[in-house]
Amino acid sequence: MKTIEFGRWGFEYDDERTRVACAKFSDPCSCNGCTNLFTIFKKSNPFPERVKEFFTEVGIDYMALVEAVPHYFDKKRQQYFYSGWYHFVGKIIEGKDGKIVTSSHNGVPDAWHYDYQKVTADFSISFHKDSSLAYLFEDADLDNLVQVQFTLWTDWVVGEVDEWDIV
Repeated sequence: MKTIEFGRWGFEYDDERTRVACAKFSDPCSCNGCTNLFTIFKKSNPFPERVKEFFTEVGIDYMALVEAVPHYFDKKRQQYFYSGWYHFVGKIIEGKDGKIVTSSHNGVPDAWHYDYQKVTADFSISFHKDSSLAYLFEDADLDNLVQVQFTLWTDWVVGEVDEWDIV
């Protein structure tokens, strides 16, 4: 495996295995929020340059989003708030796991939050160990999968924002 750093984290990674797995993903859903995000993705990559470089290095295709979570449209800001995640084959070798478990039941986490690092005013990122999608990674070692969690503020470009999403 190769090594790379991003912010307060260091990783070992396998970019080839990640590229193969990313090829298996498609748009997660067709709700208004996801449609808006993927319309933006198709026009240009909205992520900060450092994140684009990191994704390229570890083998993540930004169009291969595992999950997008449209949260709300901020009327004052005139932008939409998203979170979402990707995965890559690798390990966190420096820095703390970014998923902070705040509650568990019978040893199973049932509440958590993420320790994000702000990259720009509109984008934050966190990393944590995750094996929930190991089946997409050929010959996956469950200890070698990193989830890349992000938050993003971006414009609304498709039709009207759903009324219940406006705050």
